[in-house]
Amino acid sequence: MENVLPRENQYRNFLISSSSLLTKVLVNFVSICILARLLPAKDFGIYSILTFLFYLVVTLGCLSANFSIIKAEENINYVFTFWVLATFLFNIFSCVALYFFATPITAHFGFELTTPSILLLLGSILFASLANVGDSLSQKLGLFRSLRNLDIFSNIFSFGLVLPLSALWLKDYRAFLFSLFSFSFLRFLFLYTKLYTFLAIPTDYSAFRSALTGFDSFFTISQLANFFALHLDNLIVGSRLGTVSLGFYSRAYQLVSLPGVIIGDALDRVFFPHFKSSKLSFESKHYDVFICQSFLVRFFLPMSAALIVFADDVVHLILGAQWKEVGDILRILSLAMFLKTSAKFLYSFLKAHGSSSLLCVIQLVYLFLIAIAAFAGSTFGLIPLSFFVISAIFIWWIILFIYVSSLCNNNLIWGGFIPDYAIFVCWMLVCCTLAFYIMFSFRDIIPLKVFFAAFLGLGWCYFLKSWIGVAKTFLK
Repeated sequence: MENVLPRENQYRNFLISSSSLLTKVLVNFVSICILARLLPAKDFGIYSILTFLFYLVVTLGCLSANFSIIKAEENINYVFTFWVLATFLFNIFSCVALYFFATPITAHFGFELTTPSILLLLGSILFASLANVGDSLSQKLGLFRSLRNLDIFSNIFSFGLVLPLSALWLKDYRAFLFSLFSFSFLRFLFLYTKLYTFLAIPTDYSAFRSALTGFDSFFTISQLANFFALHLDNLIVGSRLGTVSLGFYSRAYQLVSLPGVIIGDALDRVFFPHFKSSKLSFESKHYDVFICQSFLVRFFLPMSAALIVFADDVVHLILGAQWKEVGDILRILSLAMFLKTSAKFLYSFLKAHGSSSLLCVIQLVYLFLIAIAAFAGSTFGLIPLSFFVISAIFIWWIILFIYVSSLCNNNLIWGGFIPDYAIFVCWMLVCCTLAFYIMFSFRDIIPLKVFFAAFLGLGWCYFLKSWIGVAKTFLK
């Protein structure tokens, strides 16, 4: 069946979104290199706790807004206005409550926030929540180039300029709050300067009811479960092992997440509206699942193998010698690059086609797995905790993959992706075994890590090239 909408447009939008996210990752990478030499691990741990409070209120304030706006087929201006007002009012009440409860919450983790720091955090929350609503409408309208330009500018200004200068000036975690406020305000200002014409107060307030057609209680619960699953391990580490240990753990997790942010967020931003479209054949969407999963396997598994070998060198280069404890954590979490990115793409497909009640159950299972893994692992230390967490993520990925397979053409998934995945993994195992044998044979002539890097790089380029050939056949 021929697609009504050309698939090439979705991959073009994916590349546009990836370019902005690549800028974000590069800016964050440079900032990490600078800040790791200016601030101690405790300040990074404190920032992880503040990030949890920030995203908690932002997530609660935007529940179902993205889903409702993208799903809306008519009265888009009323739907958008409704969620702007609802988000604003919710965040006002939430910020007032957080102002009084922030001090006892942070005291539980062994630090204290000043009043200016609390106000910066609250301002960041309000502007970020409203900006997320505007971002959802921009995705609905297909304004990916505008979003790319906004992301590039706001990331470079806030995290490439404001954050390092604030760290040099303040010498503590408040530098993160200044950059977070700057980033949230710039996004809010740009989006509502562009989208203010969609704000409309209807004469008949019953028109707002159309905004609630996209609200789904099961989907809302799944969003909350996913949020807590993403941050619960940080809370447990900070509460049971201290902010210093949390600083080490959060830096390792951030490093393995950087490549996935570029691809995973771009895939979710582009393919969720794409999968939601009723104008595309289901067979076309199956092909998109196969192509993307094949690409993620080829891109991330060799990267994980390289990170296992070069973890100490990466930590020393990026963070400095004082962060050497992060190396072993980084090795264990390296597989999270593929698992988290693949799971995010699969979840985008499920949001568009899966049952909201079953989707909610899957996210609650993920939250349960992370909670058990974090509590059990924190009893023994950071290294066992990392192993438990990556095991929980792996189990969750298997559940998502099986569910997507039940919705897709089984011949395409089990007859296409699984053999493709198995062949690639077997190739990696054989080549790595051969590489290590040759390395030890010539270890007196060629440094082991140099040989391994060259061997892995050549194989990586070959399989990415083969994936491009597969993708072109589907794009014809």
